[in-house]
Amino acid sequence: MKKNKIKVNKKLIIIISICVIIIALLLLLVYKLLFSNNGDVYGHRLDGIENYKIEDSLITDIKNSLLINEHIVSVNYVLKGKRMDFNLKVDDNLSVDDAKSAAKVIIEKIPESLKTFYDILINIDGTNEAYPIMGTCNNCSEIIW
Repeated sequence: MKKNKIKVNKKLIIIISICVIIIALLLLLVYKLLFSNNGDVYGHRLDGIENYKIEDSLITDIKNSLLINEHIVSVNYVLKGKRMDFNLKVDDNLSVDDAKSAAKVIIEKIPESLKTFYDILINIDGTNEAYPIMGTCNNCSEIIW
């Protein structure tokens, strides 16, 4: 009985098998098109970054210059691709204008050769309602608050 059903539905089984194979190939093609970067988030945007090394001594110098101000509690630095992120934690006694002035030390300490390649993001965080504030410097024209 089963052999008769297979013989009767032979064309239908072949058509369904071909459709399943085509759908699997299409799904594989879509996956390859959408996820073809193999984990490389930045693509070609980081080309030439090896020519613009950021020395640890520069970051240490910037942190030490900022921490001289007793109202700055901590300074954290993270490099993300072509973006230098500085996160400053300040106490409540530091006004927003004074915090912005203190953060300009970062821009002053970074050499021009690095400013033209990296974007700089400065985030100042405190506990009162005036904070957080964020400043950016895109290939460093001037810091924007």
